[in-house]
Amino acid sequence: MDGELAVENREGAVATLLASHADAIVAALADDGTRIPLPKSFPLGIHQALPLPAERVTMLNVVVAADRIAVAAAWDRARRQGVGVVAVHALSDPDTRLTLTLADVRNRYGVWLGVLTHDDDEHGSQSKVLAGPLIVPSRPRQATMHKSMTAVITDIDENVTRMLGWSRAQMIGARSSDFVHPDDQERAVSTWMQLLSEYGTQRVRLRHLCADGGWLWVEIENIHNGVEAQDEIDVVAHVSDISDEMAAHEALRRSEQQFRRLAEALPTGILQLCHDGSAVYANARFSEIVNTTHAATSASLLAAISSPGEQSAVQSAIEVALERGVDSEHEVELRPQRGRVSRRCSLAVVAVADQNGEPGATICLNDVTESARLREELRFQATHDALTGCLNRAAVMQALEQLLSKGRPDQFAVIFVDVDDFKPVNDHLGHAAGDELLIALAERLRNISRDGDLIARLGGDEFVLVCRGRRLSAHAEAIARRVRDALNGPVSLSSGQIDLRASIGVTWLRPGATAETLIAQADAAMYESKRQRRGDPAHFGGTTKKGSRARASKEAARGGSASNVGNGESD
Repeated sequence: MDGELAVENREGAVATLLASHADAIVAALADDGTRIPLPKSFPLGIHQALPLPAERVTMLNVVVAADRIAVAAAWDRARRQGVGVVAVHALSDPDTRLTLTLADVRNRYGVWLGVLTHDDDEHGSQSKVLAGPLIVPSRPRQATMHKSMTAVITDIDENVTRMLGWSRAQMIGARSSDFVHPDDQERAVSTWMQLLSEYGTQRVRLRHLCADGGWLWVEIENIHNGVEAQDEIDVVAHVSDISDEMAAHEALRRSEQQFRRLAEALPTGILQLCHDGSAVYANARFSEIVNTTHAATSASLLAAISSPGEQSAVQSAIEVALERGVDSEHEVELRPQRGRVSRRCSLAVVAVADQNGEPGATICLNDVTESARLREELRFQATHDALTGCLNRAAVMQALEQLLSKGRPDQFAVIFVDVDDFKPVNDHLGHAAGDELLIALAERLRNISRDGDLIARLGGDEFVLVCRGRRLSAHAEAIARRVRDALNGPVSLSSGQIDLRASIGVTWLRPGATAETLIAQADAAMYESKRQRRGDPAHFGGTTKKGSRARASKEAARGGSASNVGNGESD
């Protein structure tokens, strides 16, 4: 076996350990780890045997609860390697650090050995010698008393003394209420009166006074013997030690208190739901965000969400978290509170389980209105022209590609608009006037556009209108004429009034087209319209070559493409 210590070395190590620790306390262990009497062949000598209780116990019963996992791990090492060593604290003296050595000495004595010793200091000498024997009491978990009708104790078994520390003489003849914690007196008396009236059985949990002055949590099952004669009534009280259970409850209570104190200090709204979806806890921040003066629930959250679609998504997310343990994240819009605008909130649904393993969920709600506003501003700046508020070139190209990926050939048309004689406006009236003219053009395009149409400024005085709808290939030129009629005409600027004229080219989607080819086709048609100088829209069809030459000539005159900010000059 890997790492196993040879039998001779193991037995020699145990002998050295006992020889160097006069205060060592020894226990014999069976193969399953339960404590058994030391074999007569074991030379106890100056060492002391660990007291062996009547009930079945292990070395786990010797140490404090916090050390039990470490002891179990040491026992596993001893099973694999022959020896396991661990630092522990005994129940009888939790402040003192001890060393527990578990060793296989079956070859010599027929048992496993558990040896408790004090830790050695850094010089190798014993830190202290036990003044007396290390007594690790084993407290029974069950005991029995007998009581009269007036709750006077008439008899106890020996486990009562071992559990509570009181002798028979101290308890018999005393009233049982004398041993009950003041805070539990009312509950104990109420249960006792109900027992006497029903001639049955009653259970009560309370703190019982121990002989050392401490209090022990017990559950008492009082059983009435059913006799009506008062002097013949005998109530048998079965007393069970529930201190470990109550300690766990207390630890849980403290943990919940700490959680709630933390939750109340968080800027995040917290709502806890149990397995049936009912609310267990909500912090003040959650109620504030949801804007409810009543008990905060998942229903109050859903009622505060503006969009029915978002309501449905959050409801489904809660159900999935409770039923399948799946987490999810959402962003929702809440209805505006009085005097305020609507708010955006991030919402996380986290699947959890309670102490009994029952499914539940925690909803975390954060008001992200300001960050959402900033995010939208950044998105708008990245996709829109700063001067006119239209889409920029990159955004409209991306939108066209999306339309191409799912549209039919007759479902949209592209109209290219270029201002005629724009350069003289900049030269004679100034760039500020040119900017005003571009803003006016964009506004007129918005006024004639329909829901779903896209308006973009490609740069300088070039604009694109993408119209969506059925059979646009048959109506594209008519739409372009409406665009012409809406754009052409006088425009009032700060510096005076000018006549706006624009050249317009139109194309519609054909099989195999891309966003770039559509823009190029509409651009070529626009140059044909500009060449004719009649103000009529031109549609794409055989004019691409001429338009391309004109485009190259125009770009050369500009010295490159126009900027998205301000107005680039054009003819």
